[in-house]
Parts: sequence; structure tokens; C-alpha cells
Amino acid sequence: MNSARRWDAGYALLAALWITAGVGALTLLISAAARDAIGTSRNRIALAQASWNAAGCLAQARAVLADALSDPETTGSRAQTVAWNTLDRILAAHAQETGCVVSARAVGSRLDVNATDSTTLARLLRNLGLPPGRADTLAAAISGHGPFVSVRELHLVRGLEAVPTIDSVLDVEPGAIALNQVPRAILALLPGFRGETIDAVLEARRRDTPITTFHELSAMLSPDARVAYDSAFPTLARTVLLVPQAWVLTARSTVGRPPVTVAVELRIARAGAGTSIARYRSWIE
Repeated sequence: MNSARRWDAGYALLAALWITAGVGALTLLISAAARDAIGTSRNRIALAQASWNAAGCLAQARAVLADALSDPETTGSRAQTVAWNTLDRILAAHAQETGCVVSARAVGSRLDVNATDSTTLARLLRNLGLPPGRADTLAAAISGHGPFVSVRELHLVRGLEAVPTIDSVLDVEPGAIALNQVPRAILALLPGFRGETIDAVLEARRRDTPITTFHELSAMLSPDARVAYDSAFPTLARTVLLVPQAWVLTARSTVGRPPVTVAVELRIARAGAGTSIARYRSWIE
């Protein structure tokens, strides 16, 4: 009888231990699920806050540009043209005032990789200092990999990681070449542009006096350089703009732990004394 009672007690103790272990495991699962839910909620809150911050920075940037374009000192077509040409510098000058870092690039300040043939890409890469054979190989790889949806996809092309300046000369934004914003490597691709002509454009940019007419550029050149430039003028007039048709503004904001970074991008165009949004997109980095 005592032996049976001992067995019953043993079974009861074993059952109690199993129940305790099961409850403990269930508690751990519930705790883990709760932590995951809290973590997901925090990530969503951080994501929303980062998006709002970036969007707010772009709204402030557009307000700064509206003030610059409507300022009495910039009234008149040439003054407004100069302001639109130097939009990136205007924003940089107000960065501390707004507390935002907004990058700005002119549409046409880089070549549209989806609209550029392999031969031109090879010339561009040679202008960046690559040997001819290597430039031809990479140009063929770029042409064979496209079309590209974003600049980030360019880094998927094998070999381009060895060209750190590639982001400064290639883009996916369609648009004519913006003379006052393109780098030297692209200026060297333009017909009739020799060293003196390129230097004149870059010097005007350095002085914050962008070129607003083709005649103005021609007057800066020596007779020899002017001959080559003037002969290429019909082609230049069809393919080059002296005022960017649009700008792309990008703001980034990082919030939370672990950090969440959101980038918000606008393509803006001139709209009277302000700007209009031609495209809006965002992504998580």
C-alpha cells in the first residue's frame, strides 16, 4: 500500500514538473512574441518618423527656393535663370538655417545611362582615366546590363566598383545635358569643345556666373577655339541646355535603435516664382 502511494506521488511530481516546464516554455514563447511585436511596432514608428522628417526637409527646401526665386534682387529673367542654375548652392547656404541636409542634382548634370550608346560610354570612361581596352569592356557591360531603374543598380555591373566617380557622371534621369552643371568628363564629349572652351565653362561656374546664352560663351573664346565651337553650334543647340529643365532633391533621415534610414526624393520643375513636383518617391536604406 505504501509502495503504491509512493508511485502515485512520483507520478504526481513528474506531472507537476512537466506542467511547470510547459508553462515556462509557453511564457518564454509569449515573451519572445511580445518582444517581436514591440520591436516591429518600434520599427514602424521609426520608419514613419524618418519619412516625415525627410519629407519635412524637402518642404523646407522648396520654401527656401520659392523665396530665392521671388526675391526682389532676383527679379528679371537673367537673375532668375542664375538662381535656378545655382539651386544646389542656394540650398547648401541655407542648410544650417533649416537643420536639414538636402542633396540636389540638376537633371542633365550626368548622362542618362539608359539613353547613352556604348561608344559614348567608352569615351566617357576614357575621360575618367580608364585605359581604352578597359573602358570599352566596361561600356559593353553597362549597355548589356540595362535598362537601369536606379543609380544604385549601376553598382551591380562587375568592374564598376573600380570607378568610384561613376555616380558623378551617370544617372537614370532623362533630360538634355545641362551645360552649367556637367563635370569636365562630360563637357569633353560635346562637339566643338576643346580645352579652352571647357575651361571657360568651368571658370564661369567657379565664379557663380553661369552661362546663360550661347553667344556669351562664344565671346569668351579665342578665335581658334571659337571656330570649332561655332561650327558645332547647330548640334549643341539641339542637345545642350543652359538652364536645367528640372532638379532632383533628396533628403535622408535616420531614426531609432536599431537605426532606420529613409530617403525621400523629388523631381522638381520651375513653376513661376516657385517649384512644382514632377515626381515623388522614397525608399529604405
